[in-house]
Amino acid sequence: MDQIGEIMMQSGRNRIFLPNLGKHGSLLNGISHCIVITLLFWVYATTCNGMEMLYPLYNYPNWWDSTNYVWDDVAGVSGVNLTTVINHNNGPGGPGAPNGDYVQGLTDLSAGGVSMLGYVYTDYGSRDLDTVKADIDQYYTDYMLTPGTETVIGGIFFDEASSSSDQAVLDYYDELYQYVHGYDSFNTVVLNHGTYAPEVYTGMADINLVFENTYTEWLDYSPYSYLASHSADQFAALVYDASSAFEMENAIDLAVARGIGNIFVTDDSTAGDNNPWDALPSYWLEESAYVGAATVPIPAAFVLLGSGLAGLVGIKRRMKN
Repeated sequence: MDQIGEIMMQSGRNRIFLPNLGKHGSLLNGISHCIVITLLFWVYATTCNGMEMLYPLYNYPNWWDSTNYVWDDVAGVSGVNLTTVINHNNGPGGPGAPNGDYVQGLTDLSAGGVSMLGYVYTDYGSRDLDTVKADIDQYYTDYMLTPGTETVIGGIFFDEASSSSDQAVLDYYDELYQYVHGYDSFNTVVLNHGTYAPEVYTGMADINLVFENTYTEWLDYSPYSYLASHSADQFAALVYDASSAFEMENAIDLAVARGIGNIFVTDDSTAGDNNPWDALPSYWLEESAYVGAATVPIPAAFVLLGSGLAGLVGIKRRMKN
């Protein structure tokens, strides 16, 4: 009888256990071990996605004020995949935008390798489609650092996204999804529902933002069960009023546990200006490092691994008999 042991590989906060098939020296056993080892390293490489940071940078790029200018701090972060949302004036800013201040901010972010999305609001599916498309067009045509070059915007962040299952609303967002991806340099569409959304929206966005609220509310949040059958990088959460680094780390851990792969946490709040996204968190560097080190499992890969191992064990037992 085979001795049963365990092989363990740890990745981030996830542990993967596989059966030790033992040593018999037979050709079949050697082949099965090779396959298991190959599967092990394949799983190590592919079953965990890195967490990413999605930061709504609703802050004016006052580059002349070195004390309060934060865009260079955002650009200087390392060790984490970071995407910022650019919001000139409740959208791309109209004729003449972006102004010189925004060009400086965009230049800093671009030099730092930070990905950028353009903010467009949809008024829960009631804003005129042509007006929405005009905003999208402007991010493509005007948001370049040098005339004649490619836009620095890599996609669109649709705010005030509906969670309705009404077919007309679904058609609205599906049309916008197709429109954005019609541009060769736009590769990301985010729908900010800010709350629960039906699964059908996973086909109308690359990322669905399913939570935007306080840390206290985040503690009690329970995601829809369908998230478990999708890759974590399809979902995002924005958490504010997390007053300490401990709460920030706990909020990120909860995102991992809930299968949400894009996160931003801040100690800012809605008090005063009703904008919790206009300042860097006091724990900015700690948060970027913590997100950069976090990983989220890919559900389908675990299923495939389990099926493959069960098949190998079954083949070996049949051959032995």
